[in-house]
Amino acid sequence: MRQAVRKTDLLLQRKLAYFDKLCRDQMWHTIWGRPRKDAPENDLIALSGAKHCRDGNVFDEGAYNMFADRLVGLIDKDIEWIYEIGAGAGAMLSNIQKRLPHIAVAGSDYSKYLCDLAPKQLSISNHSAHRAVYDEAVPFDHESKGVFVSVGVFMYFPDYMYADFVLTGLVKNFPNSTIIISEVPDLAKKEQVEAARGNTGHLFFAKDFFRIYDPDAQISDYDFSGSVNSGSRYTVVLNRS
Repeated sequence: MRQAVRKTDLLLQRKLAYFDKLCRDQMWHTIWGRPRKDAPENDLIALSGAKHCRDGNVFDEGAYNMFADRLVGLIDKDIEWIYEIGAGAGAMLSNIQKRLPHIAVAGSDYSKYLCDLAPKQLSISNHSAHRAVYDEAVPFDHESKGVFVSVGVFMYFPDYMYADFVLTGLVKNFPNSTIIISEVPDLAKKEQVEAARGNTGHLFFAKDFFRIYDPDAQISDYDFSGSVNSGSRYTVVLNRS
């Protein structure tokens, strides 16, 4: 047993080292680790970067709240917890918590600065800075029923190998939990997007990539009023019981 544990720990360390090596020179790695000193500490949406519009986007807080409503609509109400991957200072978790106050929330983000702010703004079980998401980081029982949420994060993963590492771990270690991933760039729209915007540096995903983890994955268009990304991204729900 000890040998198996040591082998697992070593594999995890190697994967985390691989991830760090790949993303060390990535622009997002620098951006998300930088404090947003121009945003008030109580403006979680600004801290998340959502108000930093570009490429023709126009931020609309009403549209943001409507998007949160649609996200909550995908969540079974009998779950015990929600864990957000790439939660920032907790903007989306705060929205979800207002709608589902009986559910425990927690999350992680690459930015320690944002993670330190989150507990000041919302009732939170755990919020910490992690370079990667793995089962030891999640403060909930593996057999309990919960939901993993990730919005606009998978596009910044260094490659498909790392995305597989995250998804395989979540599906295997939390068999009774659902995974909701939104703002996923559609590989089928990549040429169209790059013709209009140039090389975004984002990782685009074929929809069938997610069907590897759940053949019955529910996939729908990403709908965010005012965003130029609405037609080229999608939302996927995995392992919904």
